[in-house]
Amino acid sequence: SLDRQNRINAVKVIENPTEVDAYYLQRVGSTRLLQFIQWAQSHGSAVVADSDDAMWSIHPKNPAAKAWNSKDSHWKITDEAARLADVMTVTTEALASRYGKHGRVEILPNAVPRAVLNLPARVKPASAEITLGWAGFTDTHPDDLKVVGDSVKSLVEWGVYQAAVLGDAEGAARDWGLSPYAVESMPPVGLGPDYYTALTRFDVGLVPLQDSIFNRAKSYLKALEYSAMGVPAVVSDTPAHRELARTVPLRIARTPAEWRKHLTELADPTTRLQTGAEARAAVEQHHTIEGRAENWASAIERAVTRRRRLHE
Repeated sequence: SLDRQNRINAVKVIENPTEVDAYYLQRVGSTRLLQFIQWAQSHGSAVVADSDDAMWSIHPKNPAAKAWNSKDSHWKITDEAARLADVMTVTTEALASRYGKHGRVEILPNAVPRAVLNLPARVKPASAEITLGWAGFTDTHPDDLKVVGDSVKSLVEWGVYQAAVLGDAEGAARDWGLSPYAVESMPPVGLGPDYYTALTRFDVGLVPLQDSIFNRAKSYLKALEYSAMGVPAVVSDTPAHRELARTVPLRIARTPAEWRKHLTELADPTTRLQTGAEARAAVEQHHTIEGRAENWASAIERAVTRRRRLHE
């Protein structure tokens, strides 16, 4: 039970702990959660630990870097949680190679709720002006947007394109070399249907990521979210994006020149709308949470089987 004032985000009491088959913990980074894993296992409960980012290589400019290198929480604790967990779940091969050295690891790529596909794919008709969009905050993506070079800037200044950001528009404008007034700042929305609907403001979704250990271990979630809403995506060359491109028609850019080339190709409305429709259909066929539910269930069952065997 949680404390009634909800001031402390911590478990106070677990009644009948021996009746709990498994706990699923995400991003274990604190000593308290590490102790909780040991406590749970001592009562015969399995623990599945999950990590979806390479916290050991987080960019020093990222505000979260301090939190993951502090006395109370540290990326080394995530390593230890992975060692103790009955099963570790991750989203990419790179994370599995770090956290799954013991072999008790399941790669469970990101997916979207099937309900997202019931939302309208677009809220505005195709027009002569093409909106290049990005959803995110530059604080947590230091230097990532700079990989496009001057491609976004030159296209916006050309006049046929405009830029819009759901998040940190000012930071994006700075990284793209544009005036803050040249990038539309979209109203903030919460996670859920409003977020996905907001993405349909974009004609083309951007996922720029610098080449780093952190980003090479990163999942393809943002590209998947664009695709789910029928928004064609141009993305940086990462292992996860290459994997997603096997089923979803992404355009992968390795240089500023390739960014400009792909963005220019998508100026054609027929190409853009067809690519978006194909992307959404691919998400519905291959990348829904409901379609992959058995994978999560199998990971938990594997953990429970191991813990029961050890606890006998």
